[in-house]
Amino acid sequence: MAAYSGVDYIDFDSQLNDEEKLVRQTARQFVENEVIPIIEKHSRESTFPSHLVPQLGELGFFGANLHGYGCAGMSNVAYGLVTQELERGDSGLRSFVSVQSALVIRTSGCLCSLRAKRSAASD
Repeated sequence: MAAYSGVDYIDFDSQLNDEEKLVRQTARQFVENEVIPIIEKHSRESTFPSHLVPQLGELGFFGANLHGYGCAGMSNVAYGLVTQELERGDSGLRSFVSVQSALVIRTSGCLCSLRAKRSAASD
């Protein structure tokens, strides 16, 4: 089967920089190689492909557009391209990454910052 190359009716690719194209290609390859071959089985069995979670982390997809906390610090456009590719593979997987990024990692960063500020203020 030929690899998915996407469609670009409005020449969107011409607006992307090299880093954004590389991020999209990385996410696209991950979806093609790891998600699409197994996702129908998970859907039929109502299971989540939790074995993919470490790979998602290694690729820097959690908190990808956040700076600090060990996150990738990529642009919002690059993060959008990652989530677009994940969505193409499975909406649940994309939702999982988005929730981890927006609610867990960002909130943890905010709370840790508040604790650190409180600790420094009480000294």
